[in-house]
Amino acid sequence: MRAFSLPELVVTLTLIGILTTLGVSRYNAYVAKARQAEAKVNLSHIASLQGIYRSQHLKYKALGKVSAGAGTCTNLNNDLGFRPQGCDKLRYGYTSTGGVSAFKATAESQATAVAKKQIYPGCEKSDKWTIDHNLTLKNDDNVVKECSE
Repeated sequence: MRAFSLPELVVTLTLIGILTTLGVSRYNAYVAKARQAEAKVNLSHIASLQGIYRSQHLKYKALGKVSAGAGTCTNLNNDLGFRPQGCDKLRYGYTSTGGVSAFKATAESQATAVAKKQIYPGCEKSDKWTIDHNLTLKNDDNVVKECSE
């Protein structure tokens, strides 16, 4: 019978460890990008609601902060009609400023270890997205890049 030698086992386990480390960091980046989709979709929805509101009232509406706290959403009874579902899973808080000719909506992550709502798993850096009346969607913070380094 022939068995594996100790150096062969050490080399094999080292390679498996390196590949696992690379795989976990890539996986975390994909998870973060999927979580950021929440902000993008909700900001696009707010922009649509702002457009509807402006067509009826000839101005944009300011939105108080809509966020999750202890499993419930705050400020769901807003005049804009923005009511996200799944409040216990919201990872972002949403606000919007309004005026006669412009609005700016913001989504900012609620990245706390206590709430376990980090965008990048294990990283408590804030993630902030904005959209304006021109439908320009921007990410002010690059959480995926900063946290993966």
